[in-house]
Amino acid sequence: MASAVLYGPLFLQLPADLVLYLCREHLRPASAAALSLTCKSLFVLVFAGTRPGFNGGTQRRDLQLLLEKDLGHAPLPRRRVLLGSGFSIGYRSVRLAMNRHFLGAPNGLPLRYFDVQGISLGPLRWFEKWSARILQGELFLSARRTMCGSAWTDEALRAALDHEGPRYDICGHVSMSGPWSISNVTALHSAAVSASTSARAPVVLVPCRDLVEACGRCLTDYTTTVERRVRPVQGGGVDGRQTMEYWFITITSFHRLGSGRSPWDAKWQAFGGRPSISTIRLRRDMETHPPGAVKAAWDEGEQAAVSGHRRSHSSPTWRAC
Repeated sequence: MASAVLYGPLFLQLPADLVLYLCREHLRPASAAALSLTCKSLFVLVFAGTRPGFNGGTQRRDLQLLLEKDLGHAPLPRRRVLLGSGFSIGYRSVRLAMNRHFLGAPNGLPLRYFDVQGISLGPLRWFEKWSARILQGELFLSARRTMCGSAWTDEALRAALDHEGPRYDICGHVSMSGPWSISNVTALHSAAVSASTSARAPVVLVPCRDLVEACGRCLTDYTTTVERRVRPVQGGGVDGRQTMEYWFITITSFHRLGSGRSPWDAKWQAFGGRPSISTIRLRRDMETHPPGAVKAAWDEGEQAAVSGHRRSHSSPTWRAC
């Protein structure tokens, strides 16, 4: 440390040809330009008599990302909305959250900003609860959605799932049901119901528990539980019954959004990038990320967090000598 104070940064004490070799052979142009901007001496050495050259707009955008500076108290930037949902997110939110992870406070945003609760739009009132974790150096989100059908007749609930109201998305490619999405939640789709319906006993929904499915385009897994519940009726119902049955649906989704280092990262582009020719062609690599892999990573992180919490709160054990 004393030598750095007396003679300048240690990096600049290297031979000039070695500094040039490292910058030109081992750094991308954007990284070399960003490094040269840390001090005047280094800029003069690396770009003596020249200007940083970039081939195309991609390298310029990479340099802009490297030169960013954000404040811990900065408000959340504008975000992209999931259709029908009360939750929205944009690339800037992902990057700022990962900045807090990589750079520490007060940089970026803490994960508590993603702890959002709300009720969906449309006739079916889905209660949402979102949370976030950083696992394997990347941002993960999870949402638990529940819908109580006690106020609906079976026929009205089926019609609402199929046709009524705005589309309600799990991600940009999977929706609860209805005809206007790339894919649907299998347990809620009318095709699954038709396969279980007979002439004598029509079926509105197919009961299931923790059915695991995956989006074929982005890194989203989701589990579905459809169950029939019973609750007491005060004073008896219209037909004199003391209890009533109703449908209760729980869908928990898990999303892997990437490290947030570039808005062109395929993981982020697949989930929340603007629709374009490049994003439409994105497909999930089922060999690298098979169905259930995102959920498994989340579950492992949750178990590790619980174990760490228990260890930190465990009392020491004393033994007599």
